[in-house]
Amino acid sequence: MMPMDAYSRIIARLRSARRKETVVLVLGSLAAAVAIGVGLGLLLSAIEMVAHGGIPFRTALAVLWMAGVGVAAVAFPLRTLWERMFSPQRPTLEQIALRVGAAYPDIRDRLLNALQLVAPGTAVAGSAELAHAAFAEVERAVVGRRFDVIIERQRRRWLMLWLAAAVVGSGILLGIAPLRDAAYRILHWNERFLPPPPFSLRVEPAAADVLRNTSVRITVHVAGIEPAEPKLFVRQQQQAQPDVFSPRRDSIGRYVLELSTLKSSIEFYAAAAWYDELVRSNVGRITVSDYPMVRSFQLRVEQPRYSGRSPLELDETNADIVALRGSQAFFRILANKTIVRAAVVFVPAGDSAAVRDTLRIPLNVDQDRASGRMQLVRNGTCWIELEDSNGGRTPDPVRYTLRVERDASPTIALIEPRGDATVGRDALLPIKVAITDDYGF
Repeated sequence: MMPMDAYSRIIARLRSARRKETVVLVLGSLAAAVAIGVGLGLLLSAIEMVAHGGIPFRTALAVLWMAGVGVAAVAFPLRTLWERMFSPQRPTLEQIALRVGAAYPDIRDRLLNALQLVAPGTAVAGSAELAHAAFAEVERAVVGRRFDVIIERQRRRWLMLWLAAAVVGSGILLGIAPLRDAAYRILHWNERFLPPPPFSLRVEPAAADVLRNTSVRITVHVAGIEPAEPKLFVRQQQQAQPDVFSPRRDSIGRYVLELSTLKSSIEFYAAAAWYDELVRSNVGRITVSDYPMVRSFQLRVEQPRYSGRSPLELDETNADIVALRGSQAFFRILANKTIVRAAVVFVPAGDSAAVRDTLRIPLNVDQDRASGRMQLVRNGTCWIELEDSNGGRTPDPVRYTLRVERDASPTIALIEPRGDATVGRDALLPIKVAITDDYGF
């Protein structure tokens, strides 16, 4: 055994060339296996995209795909790795040197002869000086020459081609949605998938505000192939499960459901069967609002002071008014919600001409409260009318009777003298009268 620096460097370069070639071959075979797996996946995904098969069909496709990938992995990268690293037929350094010599004919014989002077394990087969001189000469001859020239350009090109094929195939498989979905279904072969439904549903109104006890119409629009029996699912507030309705089909292909006297807010959607599942529409919402109503009110009627009558205090339970003409009625109203307008509506009693003299006395509004006053001058009927921000008005308001009592004119009756009288020299005539008035005397 003897150290030979030139020999060690030559052997290291030969081993490096063999290692680089092994890497290129393994990477090329790995790229080929990946490209084959991607190509097989593309083919099987295209089949599934068209067939949209069930679990048994997709199981068969998944088995084919996994088997193809397994065969490609064994036939290409694993086989190449075995042949290059573990097989007894792996390339020897002498074979590598022979191929390097084939690339550089001027050093071929010298390189091979130098290797023959050293037995495996660096045991010198002949003269040590001769071997040292031979390797020193070879080292000088190979300066600037690459031993990895043995890696064929064709192998490098195949590596790049296989890599490009794998990248392009993966881009197609992942970039085209139907193929990607089909591949997903194959990889999840034991799950159940349904083909996309050939129709879609949409309900109107999507959002609406209505007043309580009004009627609404819900319309279902169908796009695509019309399903057999679309249903409407309507759920009221605080209702756990929706009610199911069968809307009627109109002349232009829409499905319509009429709901009368709606009392609470609802959510609704349409659904139709597709295989054993339901295709649902968007969710519509109808919000039910209360009409503006008088929750309570206070009415104070102040009569003329000369009458000596005390003010009247009335409320919504007993608001029929009987008061003297000229009395002032003061209203204080509390509504069930925020209002934007309020008025006292007064219709005079009498013939049709009087009815045309309907008066609307506006009240001052502050959120859910209103206040104001009116003067009592005629008999008639009055009620409170409220209006909210949506334009809703009080339906069928309670009507109150207004009866105005007239203040009769005072009367004077002469008591004395009853007949002719003689006036004295002082020109004074004593008289006695009786004055009467319904109020004030």
